[in-house]
Amino acid sequence: MLHKPSDYDQAMSYDSDFARLPVGGYVCRILKMEESTSRNGQPYVVVFFDIAEGEQKDFFEKLYRRDKSSVSREADAKWRGTYNLFPLTRDGLTNPSFKGMMSCIEKSNDCQVDWHSDYNQFKGRLVGLMFREEEFEHGTGSRRRVGVAVRPFAARTVDFIRSNSFDMPRRRTLSDKAYTPAPVRGANGVRSVDSGPDQEKDAELPF
Repeated sequence: MLHKPSDYDQAMSYDSDFARLPVGGYVCRILKMEESTSRNGQPYVVVFFDIAEGEQKDFFEKLYRRDKSSVSREADAKWRGTYNLFPLTRDGLTNPSFKGMMSCIEKSNDCQVDWHSDYNQFKGRLVGLMFREEEFEHGTGSRRRVGVAVRPFAARTVDFIRSNSFDMPRRRTLSDKAYTPAPVRGANGVRSVDSGPDQEKDAELPF
């Protein structure tokens, strides 16, 4: 006889009904910012964040808890809400995307960046992030396929996001000029699957 697990109705599910994070704009809370270095030696900043408002609130926390509660994924559970920013262009000048992030943080929190301090000053700050679909290739030879990720691509003020007056961003395809997809973790860059029910409250969070 088929036995139904006691928590079956409340359990999280890995199936196609686990919708991806919808494209659009979200008010996000910065959990941590830190410096890292790319394979070619170029420094960049990693922004760890989670959705702070709306239907998708705590999206990445719930996802992390889900992965931690999975027997097959517990050891590999990683925080999926990340956004990489390069402060400088290849010419050594200020990257507009980096300045845009700093400007949106300042305007969204009525604060000023302290350039004599460190990245801890951004913990807990709010910022708006726009998300879009981006194509990427995986596999080799006859098994090469094109996948689709949902990733953050631009910072905005929280007032702009809350106004809900923005256009839905279009998908970025492999055919777009000067587009080199970033390496993908799992199915997509920010692991765009639905958060599901809030479970495993005692699971240890990385922040």
